[in-house]
Amino acid sequence: DGPPEGIVNPPPRTAIDTENMEVHMGPFVDERDADFEGKVMYEPCRNPVYVPHDWNPKVAGRSARLPDADLQLEFVYGYAGKANTSKNVYYNSDGKVVYYTAGLGIVYDHPPAHTQEYFHGHNDDICALTVCPCDVDFGGTSYPAKAIAASGQLSHVEEGAYVSIWDSTAPEAKHAELQRLDFGKEARGFCALGFSPNGDYLTVVTMDDNNSVHVFDWRSGVDLCEADGLKGQPPAVNGVEWNPYEAAPGVAGSFVTFGRRHLRKWTSADGRTWSSKNLSFGSLLMQNILSAQWLPPRANGTQFIVAGCDNGQLYLIDADKVKVIKAIDAHAPGPKSVQPNGSLAHIGVRGLCARQDADGSAVLLSGGADGKVLSWDCSDGTIKDGRFAADTVQLTSPFASAKKKPPAIRALDYSMEMDRILIGTNNCDVVEVADGEIEILMDGHAGDIWGVATHPANPSVFASVADSGHLHLVDADEHKMIDVLALNWKPRAVTFSNEPIDGSYHIAVGGAQGMVRILDEDNLEILKEIKDSKQGISDIKYSPDNTMMAVATYDAWIDIYSVTNGYKKIARCTGHSATVRGIDWNDDSTTLMSNSNDYEMLYWDARTGAQIINPKLFGYVHYYTYTCMLGFPVMGIWHPEADGTDVNSLNRSHNEQLLVTSDDHGRVKLFNYPCVIDDAPAKVYTGHSSHVMCVRFNCDDSLVCSGGGHDKSVFQYRVRA
Repeated sequence: DGPPEGIVNPPPRTAIDTENMEVHMGPFVDERDADFEGKVMYEPCRNPVYVPHDWNPKVAGRSARLPDADLQLEFVYGYAGKANTSKNVYYNSDGKVVYYTAGLGIVYDHPPAHTQEYFHGHNDDICALTVCPCDVDFGGTSYPAKAIAASGQLSHVEEGAYVSIWDSTAPEAKHAELQRLDFGKEARGFCALGFSPNGDYLTVVTMDDNNSVHVFDWRSGVDLCEADGLKGQPPAVNGVEWNPYEAAPGVAGSFVTFGRRHLRKWTSADGRTWSSKNLSFGSLLMQNILSAQWLPPRANGTQFIVAGCDNGQLYLIDADKVKVIKAIDAHAPGPKSVQPNGSLAHIGVRGLCARQDADGSAVLLSGGADGKVLSWDCSDGTIKDGRFAADTVQLTSPFASAKKKPPAIRALDYSMEMDRILIGTNNCDVVEVADGEIEILMDGHAGDIWGVATHPANPSVFASVADSGHLHLVDADEHKMIDVLALNWKPRAVTFSNEPIDGSYHIAVGGAQGMVRILDEDNLEILKEIKDSKQGISDIKYSPDNTMMAVATYDAWIDIYSVTNGYKKIARCTGHSATVRGIDWNDDSTTLMSNSNDYEMLYWDARTGAQIINPKLFGYVHYYTYTCMLGFPVMGIWHPEADGTDVNSLNRSHNEQLLVTSDDHGRVKLFNYPCVIDDAPAKVYTGHSSHVMCVRFNCDDSLVCSGGGHDKSVFQYRVRA
């Protein structure tokens, strides 16, 4: 391996006449067209780019082919714990954990495996999930309880929302869709899904203006009933919960939907015609209902429903009268947060789950915004103040500061076979409790991810930063977070020094408000803080010789710092008229290349900050890294409909054989390098939501890590030859 011949030979020191060079309009069409010397003008780049002085047109043939290498998704660091309206973590029949992030259904296997498999049947964000609670037959195959999952996604630009029904216990290659329920674009997406306890029906709540409730015979795909769930801006429904004690075959049963200041009980005699009855709050506060669970029927035939409220209380509801009869103080309400509809509400009690102990006693688990899991004794079909069946489980903040609040609980599940509690948190972590011990199965970010950086010497280590104000240091081999730091401001860029400095590598993090913080990799202690930008940091790169650090800004300038002189500022590069989007150093640490949001490429003398106006050697300079999205060797990444803003990140592999990009459409693309053929072919990898903000190879090109914006997830790919 190594850079393709013809693009990296050392430059001569003679002046080059660029004014009278021949001009080629647009990237090359094919290898024959690439037999060209001169400068190239192509969109969206505003500047001409120059053919390398030793250019071999045969190299362009690679650009016209798909790469032999492939990317295999290995692990995803992310869980949808911010905007989920309904429960979205489950144990399946194999004891594995089923959840989702972005457009992926994830099936996680516990340590020592600590691996994931994926359902790739969606092309947009998943917004609801459930599993079938009983044994079912479908298509001539029998499936055990909790094997079949149903996941619903948002409407895609090319098609309406739909629900995929799939086998979560099949090998990944066979995670094929068993059934699909298609909806029009007016459905927008789904608030909640729920299988009936006998497996006959699937309740689907859509995100249209009526928050419509559908009851499907899911095997045939027939929509048996459609009714208004709650008129108003969606999502106004937070979940659906069937009565698990009405599980006899052929029994329609009953279920509740609940959400914005309401709960409705739905009943039917034949499974086709459903009627609903609204909850009466009586004299108690009418508030948002965030979760619900049916309690066992009592000896006298009555039955209660417990509802989790946004103020932290539990409401005890008479299931027959559909009336609140008691409020029980259970959890702290937690801070107010912005809801999917833009309103402010407390996080409240979002986790309710029934548990059956070995001795036959019934327990209700409740999880709240205070990070507590309470175990209520409900063996007699009701719950009472202070009557618990087990000790309280308290989640704690991953940060040492006592001021940091524990994560709020967004979803709960329980496995009777393993006697374990499964928790999804608003930190976007998936947590498990076994024998009173708390273990984080998957560490996620709680904000949009803006930057990913891989370690320059250790191929298993990478760092990521997110809008939540956190930096994560991750062991990619172990799929575990090594360390975490609360920055207390929103980061926008992160990088490692190229060599150790005074015994350890430095990590530089740049923030949205212009702060640059230098950290010691070994303990994340602050070594230096710099504030020379007014509008924010967009990129940071250490020079190849490790003596300087360049910081690109939203102020449209680049600051150069002397690392050897304690990060003293030595130069400022001014000349861009828009945010500097990316920067790269040349091999001998003398020159910088930069590109900006207005598609301009500029070049700089790193020692003085002076702009190199006359591009005498532009076709002769080799860059230590290539992350700028413009330039001769990457001009083929743009598809014909691209407007210049589509691609968010680019990275050339260290062996200079491959190129990877990430874009606004949730795609990671793998090209051959150099990429000089117009609309060059690429292998495309989906799963992210909307914009993917950053993508990077690790130091030995064995991994690619991509950071999603809206989905708050890092995807880790293994590079396969």
